[in-house]
Amino acid sequence: MLLSVEMPLKYARMNKRSDLLVNDSNGQPLMLIECKAPEVAITNKVFEQIAIYNLAIKAPYLLVTNGVQNYCMKAATDSSPITFLDEIPGYKELRS
Repeated sequence: MLLSVEMPLKYARMNKRSDLLVNDSNGQPLMLIECKAPEVAITNKVFEQIAIYNLAIKAPYLLVTNGVQNYCMKAATDSSPITFLDEIPGYKELRS
């Protein structure tokens, strides 16, 4: 499945659900997406939430949106911090 909606995940013995997860054709995570309502501000708390979820999922790309504001990032690795992107990558770019 290339797109998973409200996928269950476990972090620190807590049961959570990610909003959307884009996978490659082998089922490997490519992008984790956190969606908020338009009236919900995108704050550091939202970025912390997706970062915590990604500790379990390990997607290389993250996207936070409230439908008004969109923030796309390349996830942190052992050798580099989170990098904010100017555009949301296409599926081909996610796979490379």
